[in-house]
Order: sequence, then structure tokens, then C-alpha cells
Amino acid sequence: MKGKNIKILALAAVAVMTVTGVFAGCSFRNASTNVSSSAPSGSSATEEGVTAQVKLSFVNDAYKADGEDQRLIRGVDAEVKVPEEDETAEISALIELLATVPSDLENASTCVNDSFEIGNVDVNSGVAFVDIKSVKTDVNAEAEQFFIYQIADSVIASFDDISAVKFTVNGEEASSLAGYADISKALTKDAVDAFCNDGLTSTDPSDQSYLGRVDENGDILE
Repeated sequence: MKGKNIKILALAAVAVMTVTGVFAGCSFRNASTNVSSSAPSGSSATEEGVTAQVKLSFVNDAYKADGEDQRLIRGVDAEVKVPEEDETAEISALIELLATVPSDLENASTCVNDSFEIGNVDVNSGVAFVDIKSVKTDVNAEAEQFFIYQIADSVIASFDDISAVKFTVNGEEASSLAGYADISKALTKDAVDAFCNDGLTSTDPSDQSYLGRVDENGDILE
């Protein structure tokens, strides 16, 4: 795997966030971010660094209530700041932003939290590689699925040259992060769209399209 490596950077400007509630292994967390409802596209450089406009995806809590809405709230405008123009740094900062739900975003939560320890980010041939160093043992199927799809949807929507996101574990290929969702293949926009739009369509626990039904604990139904 080639490309530039960089650790997750907690680089974002200040905005006030509020936190309430939990979504089946997903949660809220206070952090400093800069999220705007009207941020323009593109990036700009100043003496203080480079600002890039990104689009974030969060868990749609309304989906939990009726199972019919889209699983993700998509296209939430935000911006990241990095010291210099570096796409891997921008992706790392984007992932950091996903740890906090904007205070003005209703019925939303996030599964990008400290249950997953994120390592290096690489970009190679239009694919963003996100390495996971460790996963807590209490992560359930629903939390794992939302974690990978929040990141994949946000990265693909934010960077025109990236068409897919691939997850690895400690730098190696892996079948899953916590034993549920299949990460053996890179996730494309089509895969993310299917996850968001198709809802609860499968009762087969071996269904690797990430459309399997889950119970109230977030476990895939047999």
C-alpha cells in the first residue's frame, strides 16, 4: 500500500456543540469543530494553513424510530484546517470532526468515537485507506456498520478524486473490524447509497451488503 501516512489530527476551529443521547453503541462527544450550514466548496490557503470544505454524515436517529428513513444524515457542511495542503491530513481532520454532532443538527448521533482507535490514513489511486488499530470488545453490529459508513460517505462526498474507502486493521487486510460488517472490499458510493436508502431489507445474517436487520441491541437478527 503506497501513499502518505499521517496520524489523526485534531485540527478544527471552534464552534459550540451540545450533546445528548445514545444510539445503539453510537454516542455524542464534545469537541472543537467548525461546522457551517452554508460552507462553500473547495479549499483555501492562508498564512495560518489550508482550509478545506467537507461534507459530513451522521447517524439518523429517525431511522431507529421507524426503520424507513435514510440511515445517515448526509452532506452536513463543515470545514477542516491543516498546516499545509495534504489530502491525508484533511481526511484525518474530517474523521475527527465526525466524533461530534453539530448542536443544530436534530435527530443525529455518531458512531465515530473512542470505541475505535484510528491509525494512519493513506490515499492511493483514488482510494482512501483508513487503518484501525483497535476496537473495543463491546462494539455491536450496528455501531460497526455506522462507523464505517459515516466515514466512507463523508470522505467520498468531500474529495472529488476519491471514489472508494478501504478499511484495514493494523496495516493488514481484514474481513471485519468487530466481527460483523465485511470490510474485505473497498466501499464505493454505490455501496454507501445502498446502505443509506434500502433500509431493513434482509433477515440473512450472512448478507454482506450491510443491509441485515438488527434488534434493539444492534445485533444482527438470525
